[in-house]
Amino acid sequence: MAANQTGVRPSRSALSADFEKQYAGGMTIRASFVLAVDPPVTSILFGPSGAGKTTILRCIAGLEPITSGTIHFGDEVWSDAGTRRSVPPQRRSLGYLFQDHALFPHLTVRDNVAFGLGGLDRTERNRHVEEACEKLGVEALLERRPDQLSGGQGQRVALARVLVRRPGLLLLDEPFAALDAATRDEVRGYLSGFLRRLEIPALVVTHDWVDALALGDEMIVLDRGRILQTGTPHQVLTRPADREVAALAGVETVAEGRLEGRSSGTAVLRVGLSELVALDPGTDVRDFWISIRGEDVTLEEGTAPKSSARNHLTGRIVEIEPQAALMRVAVDVGFRLTALVTRQSAEDLNLVPGKPIAAAFKASKVHLIPRAGQAGDTPGRP
Repeated sequence: MAANQTGVRPSRSALSADFEKQYAGGMTIRASFVLAVDPPVTSILFGPSGAGKTTILRCIAGLEPITSGTIHFGDEVWSDAGTRRSVPPQRRSLGYLFQDHALFPHLTVRDNVAFGLGGLDRTERNRHVEEACEKLGVEALLERRPDQLSGGQGQRVALARVLVRRPGLLLLDEPFAALDAATRDEVRGYLSGFLRRLEIPALVVTHDWVDALALGDEMIVLDRGRILQTGTPHQVLTRPADREVAALAGVETVAEGRLEGRSSGTAVLRVGLSELVALDPGTDVRDFWISIRGEDVTLEEGTAPKSSARNHLTGRIVEIEPQAALMRVAVDVGFRLTALVTRQSAEDLNLVPGKPIAAAFKASKVHLIPRAGQAGDTPGRP
């Protein structure tokens, strides 16, 4: 869905969303964030299915009414529940890329991209279409129909249809959902570069942290209608604000720990039956969730002396399972610690359940989340 056929953009300041969407007898979704427009950024709405991500996109697009609050784009008020003002979707300067691409099966690529440009004469319409298709690399497909396109080609055509109307904002709802794994990897890389060249702000819905890292300048973590954390994708994924975010971000090891001492900028913590060192959090809190990403753990044969900046724990492998191109290896080191290693490393080390192994990771890679008062501090949570 797009608007603004003239190409005149609204004031380039920000998209400001501060609203609630309530469903009768159901969930209340609360959105409060600002998306920078000048310079433009790509922001990720991240969370599991049912978190409310698509609802937020649809409210911004004007496809769903908001229950309370406002949505502004630059100097324009798009929605104001208090005054019941709501700019129709076709008058909002945005482009909406749906999960299934929503191409018309009976129309050619040319006619799909041109759909909605009825206000222009034929020559001008064709010029706009060809420029958009050339930008997306699908100019050679203009006379094909959607059933003659690959998944990646279909997505590019759908994006060309959005861009041909020169929107001031892009909304992308799970842009890779309709693609197979191989095509997904290919198109992800293309879309990442394209969004940066395009210089249009974008809000992208995804539940995949690989997508978030590849596409996003910033990230908004959402679950059960609540925003839990905002920051860069790297900050969120390596420094989750609480246990709940750590679980959503796919942190492989989250365990209970208790501060036992401090020395030279490091903290010593008891985790299960083991001790490990982390950077001193500089707080009076003593109870933490210990968060360690699997790619930060190295598995080694033999033993090595501890240092103040590195943990070296010995244990036994309890489980091995493939995870895409990597192997997920769980080790009992006094608590359950998970490492992600390449298949070649797993073969070289002859990793099998029951084998003694050493696990090493830097103190700086141990993220400490205070436990007191944490929303995620509930029994039975991972």
